[in-house]
Amino acid sequence: MRKINRLVVLLLILLPALLHVKADRLQPSGYYLHSKEELTFSNALQHCRDRHTDLVTFDSKEATQSIKPGEGWIGLSRENDQSEWYWSTGQKAEFIPWAENEPVNDCAFKHADQETWETDACTSTHKYMCFNHRVILVKENKTWEEALQHCRSLEAIDTKMPATAYQNHLYDLVSLSTSNDHDYARWKIQVASSNMVWTGLHFLAGHWIWVDGKAVEYQTLPHCPAAAFCGALDKTGTDSYQRVNCADRNNFLCFNMEA
Repeated sequence: MRKINRLVVLLLILLPALLHVKADRLQPSGYYLHSKEELTFSNALQHCRDRHTDLVTFDSKEATQSIKPGEGWIGLSRENDQSEWYWSTGQKAEFIPWAENEPVNDCAFKHADQETWETDACTSTHKYMCFNHRVILVKENKTWEEALQHCRSLEAIDTKMPATAYQNHLYDLVSLSTSNDHDYARWKIQVASSNMVWTGLHFLAGHWIWVDGKAVEYQTLPHCPAAAFCGALDKTGTDSYQRVNCADRNNFLCFNMEA
């Protein structure tokens, strides 16, 4: 009977994710252009973040091609004219295709159909572009179970019902099934406020599982761990995972299953 009950719990965790997950990569899947209102840089950034996204960010010329038709604020700014440029995600900007005679001010934007970027006073108002981020770094310290519930409560599929209703959540703890997933997640957690960051890896009913139901490929995971039943990434390390006590409190990554 105990074995059957453990299997039921396993299915309750896995089934919602199996029904909803579509993508096998974590990278942003496009952007939204907010063209009906113009906001200051900080208000545009907050508007994006209130919807679990961020202002658009880029790391290469190729990446900028996806937003060439777009216009408005991007997630690039600096503190003052003596400061380095940083993305709103916290990463230092390495690729910046400035227009001629730029930068002048401290916040960046672009015109439609232009590949170069310009600056304006951060208090000026522009249209703005939000990334459709699939992965959100939550800088709150929670246990693994609390992190799971936090992700699943972020947004509902059926808005007439709470997100916590069975199979009605858009977000889950992140599952890392490819090397690209691991690379992107490790990049994402470099601005975490905890060294360890929870993922959706968990030992339950005699099996290591991802919360989205995908197979766990790690060959070094113990078959019968005596402790440390939850998986995390160490932002200062290079290992694919760390086994951590589930009651520890860490930042965590939430994944939008339908983005």
